[in-house]
Amino acid sequence: MVRIKGKKFLAIAIAGAVFVGGVFPETACAAETAESTSDVQVEETKQQSVKSIQENLLEAYNTGFESSDSNGLYWWSDGNWGKENIAQKAYEGDQKPAEDSGGYYVEVTPDGEGIGTAQICAGDIASILEPEVSYEFSFYAKADPQTPEGTVELQITSASSDWASSQAAAVTYDSKVILDENWQSISGTFIIPAHEKHEQVKIEFKGSKDLTFYVDDLKIGGKKAEVNQGDNLVKNPGFADEDLSVWKKGSGGAAITSETSGEAIPDGIATYGAIGNRTSSQECFAQDMTGILQSGKTYEYSFWVKLDGEDYRDAPADQREISFAPYVSVGSNQTYWDSYSSGILDDNCVRQIEAGVWTKFNGIFKPQFEGEAEELVIRILEQGTNYGSGDCVKGRYYVTGVEMREKVEEQKEIESDIPDLKSVVSSADGLGADAYTGTCIVNGHLSDGTLMKLVEKHFNAVTFENELKMDAVFGYQNDAPPEMESVTWTRADGTVMSGYQVPKMDFTLAEKILAVIKDWNDKNPESAIKIRGHVLVWHSQAPEWFFHEDWNKDKPYASKEVMDARQEWYIQSVLNHFLGKDSPYKDMFYGWDVVNEAVSDSTGTYRKEDEKSSWWKAYGDQDFIINAFRYANHYAPKGLELYYNDYNECSGNKVDGIAKLLTEVKSHEKDADLPTRITGMGMQAHYDMAGPTANQIKNAAVTYGKIVGKVQFTELDLKSSNEYDGTDATRAGEYTKQAYRYKEIYDVLKEVDAMDGIDINGMTVWGVIDKYSWLQDSNSAGGGSDGSKKHVPLLFDDDYKAKPAFYAFADDTRLEPYINNVVVMQALGGDDPYAKSKTYQISGIDDVDASFQIVWEENQMKIKVTVKDETEDGSDGADLYLDWTKGSDGTAKPEKMTIMRSDAQKIDGGYIAEFTVGRELKAADRFAFDVVVTDGEKKAAFNDKKMSQEDSSRYFAVAMTKPYMTVSNGTIAIDGEEDALWGKVAAVPLTIVTGVPEASAAGKLLWDKDYLYLWMEVKDSSLDKSSEAAHVQDSVEIFIDENNHKTDGYEEDDKQYRINYENEPSFNGQKCIADNLISQTRKTEDGYIVEAACKWTDITPEAGTEIGFDMQINDGKGGTRIGTVSWYDESGQGWSSPGVFGTILLLDNSTQKPGSTGKVEGNTSQPGNNATKAPRTGDENRLGLWSALLAISCGAAGTVVYRRKRRLTIKESQ
Repeated sequence: MVRIKGKKFLAIAIAGAVFVGGVFPETACAAETAESTSDVQVEETKQQSVKSIQENLLEAYNTGFESSDSNGLYWWSDGNWGKENIAQKAYEGDQKPAEDSGGYYVEVTPDGEGIGTAQICAGDIASILEPEVSYEFSFYAKADPQTPEGTVELQITSASSDWASSQAAAVTYDSKVILDENWQSISGTFIIPAHEKHEQVKIEFKGSKDLTFYVDDLKIGGKKAEVNQGDNLVKNPGFADEDLSVWKKGSGGAAITSETSGEAIPDGIATYGAIGNRTSSQECFAQDMTGILQSGKTYEYSFWVKLDGEDYRDAPADQREISFAPYVSVGSNQTYWDSYSSGILDDNCVRQIEAGVWTKFNGIFKPQFEGEAEELVIRILEQGTNYGSGDCVKGRYYVTGVEMREKVEEQKEIESDIPDLKSVVSSADGLGADAYTGTCIVNGHLSDGTLMKLVEKHFNAVTFENELKMDAVFGYQNDAPPEMESVTWTRADGTVMSGYQVPKMDFTLAEKILAVIKDWNDKNPESAIKIRGHVLVWHSQAPEWFFHEDWNKDKPYASKEVMDARQEWYIQSVLNHFLGKDSPYKDMFYGWDVVNEAVSDSTGTYRKEDEKSSWWKAYGDQDFIINAFRYANHYAPKGLELYYNDYNECSGNKVDGIAKLLTEVKSHEKDADLPTRITGMGMQAHYDMAGPTANQIKNAAVTYGKIVGKVQFTELDLKSSNEYDGTDATRAGEYTKQAYRYKEIYDVLKEVDAMDGIDINGMTVWGVIDKYSWLQDSNSAGGGSDGSKKHVPLLFDDDYKAKPAFYAFADDTRLEPYINNVVVMQALGGDDPYAKSKTYQISGIDDVDASFQIVWEENQMKIKVTVKDETEDGSDGADLYLDWTKGSDGTAKPEKMTIMRSDAQKIDGGYIAEFTVGRELKAADRFAFDVVVTDGEKKAAFNDKKMSQEDSSRYFAVAMTKPYMTVSNGTIAIDGEEDALWGKVAAVPLTIVTGVPEASAAGKLLWDKDYLYLWMEVKDSSLDKSSEAAHVQDSVEIFIDENNHKTDGYEEDDKQYRINYENEPSFNGQKCIADNLISQTRKTEDGYIVEAACKWTDITPEAGTEIGFDMQINDGKGGTRIGTVSWYDESGQGWSSPGVFGTILLLDNSTQKPGSTGKVEGNTSQPGNNATKAPRTGDENRLGLWSALLAISCGAAGTVVYRRKRRLTIKESQ
């Protein structure tokens, strides 16, 4: 969107244009009834640059507006094909924006509703502008000096000939323009999304209300970043050569032959390869491309494949699956790539095809690996598979036309005119002039010149992502050590280790990066880049053989004494190599992570062997941590900063565990013999958009800073929110949300840095551009990703341009309006439906106090706006704007409702405007809205401070409906069987989904003086607990906050129980222990049941008590958690923050109003006593009533119908 301010002008560019005038031809586009706007992303800069577009693809469409009506092609002003509000204007004097601008431009004035548009629509344009292609555009524009501040939006829409189907293009501006009195150039890019009915294209300028604007010289350039393809790198691609040996890398005992087709093969190919006599699913077409395909480069592949029509005639679909499945071997590690290899291959590399039909595969292959490839093999594989139903068919199949070409993109440039990040962060106004502004890189980035320019411009420190980890130092020889050698060295205690047998080290990977950075430093000493060493001691990425006798992983673990010597040898070898007096790199390092991730994620103590720590398994205690800091202190220069580094460093017990470790290391600094030294704590800061909270981050940083003095954020990045789906439609909103999350974190850093005795002396962003982030791939490392979705975690996008997140650090005044997240609570019955709603303030008008509350019911949403305004004006009132589609891209036309003060409820010194909007709602529904209060000529908005509500919902608050649950009183015997009392309680569906779970669930609750009871029925066709991690297994989780404090971190009363389908519990919380849980599980035909009783530990429950609560299921599959489904929380932070729990209200069954007291009569047997069941007696009408209320308050899909004679029934929704 382009802002037009007051008496200022603006330049704009669009695609496909002709002029105003004449009569609309009958063959032109039919009127479009739906609003169609494009996703526009804007960033601001002080200088404008004109895109150099050599060939205007739409030149024939009068985009310079020089002719009045040539060829019947022109612009019109609205959907009725009118032309009254657009006119051709002649330039006077030297008004032209450019020398080649011709003699005319177009004036667009508002229509009767105050909106000005200029548009064109033609089928011919659809043949020029293709979907899924990036185009460049430029144009000029300005605003009439007499019009108010406003905006002009460029909209490009692909449509079917009858407008029954349409798709809006995503438009991205190169820069944001604040207009002055002169024409200015606007440029950018757009992409029309895939559209099966791409039959015509409409291009439109749309001004905001009451705006008169002018446009000229539209140009649409050729495809952005034209791609050149290299030669085909595949040998014998069509199997025409007699030598077929190049294809036999994976053939095994099968026979590969060349055959000539008796029928036409597509692309004019005459020959093909055939493979037969297969005895294994792995026998396939494979070609060794070692040394040909390089890590970090992009290749386009394609081939034709056909399954034999006879062999696969009756094969099911999952036995007719073809995969393009390369692999690479580096050292002893072999990595196989497939559709799950996010960022390397896409889903198109695996397809189920029809037998007997030639099918073409094509896609992008981006190999990524560290070190020199000993083998890199491409395979075209039919393995059926063993993942399918039954054994692999192992039939004949055929391949031809195999191509692999390097994709050489146009060199992209960085923005040289934006602030250097390091000049802001490493300054007195940031974290201090001595602070480090860092990023992380890998060897493969060295070949990306544009990325390295970003590193050189914005960062003064670098961490190597992998090259200084132990597996890299040993050449990635993880199965067995590399060549052994004999060394003699002297230990810190004076012991001479003569003839000491050790594996050879290989520092070449790290030295490649160091050499490049050293060269930069030598040439640019004023902008030198320092190095943060990472890491000496870590349980991960360390070869298992390192911990065993004779360096052999098949032998027993080495003794503590042997391991102590090995640890010392390793630390002194690495530090001496890089920091010794003869090292050319000795002055480049400022610090080193000595120990990484040695604290348990759950227990609040050290990570032991049950959490995959071979260090602990060999040592048997934490001495390896203390000794690491002893040896690092002994062998490192005294000026080298030494750090402990960890993730999940803000959550619950782990903060205590890390503080304990830091304190213990610190306590040995005064030892007479071999003292330790620790400089600071490295908080990795792999955070989500929702958590940890700012307070959790601050409290953790303060805790660590008080112990060790210095704190760094060492691996900062942000996973995408649940709302971001990787599309252009949600990207702009995600960027804004992310920017404010980064600002929140940066504000915490500066706040803590200002405290006495604590120095936040650096932050490192874990990557440079989004597409190279480690979060794009599936990994099991702490803070990592499951690879199931696209992330945009860093400060620069895939085009090397600064995102709004960059300006969170560099200049937060340039951020778009903050998008508030609003919780819409379920309304309570009774006199005050808003009783559980939060009050939201609306600020912006002096002497006016405005606020609102918002709640939902099944059939409506209600908003109560309360305004305290002593002076009554005729225009006073409140406006409600709604976009039920939650269109963060602003594509939906907002609904507007107004209540004038004269029509509102009068109160002392003001008024209340209450909106009731009919709408079928359920828990976890989302929508966008804004509330505007008018006082005379002044307006104040809750969210969109730009006051653009009439035109777009882009800056609306995002609301989510949340459930509120009432829980009846009753006692249950825990036996896994649904007895009669459970049968009277309505099941509450779990509706909030993260990931892609295949399971679903519904729960029931009851309570008595001793326990909170849960019955959960889970529908899941595939039960899995193969992972060692309990939260990854198919399981039910119960979250309880007895005192309902909703704190950021766990208090003593807070609990997280987890029970898998085999009734194996796990616990989180000080009083969340086995003694306080009774549970039983039972498998069913389509899932499993969990029945549990959780003992009250801190409160004496009574009717009217509210407690914090949530329930969740984890859906495991193949050893990974594919998703979760929850009742209340969508953030996934319940394991660390009760602040995200929902609320339940304990009720007595003998009353009909929440909060009353009472008691169910009957048996009060203890849970787990199968001989005495829970009560069957009592007023079942009352229990039925509360069951119905439970269904209502929990958002159950049903309609409550009241009948005479106090009868109550529940109808199921269809």
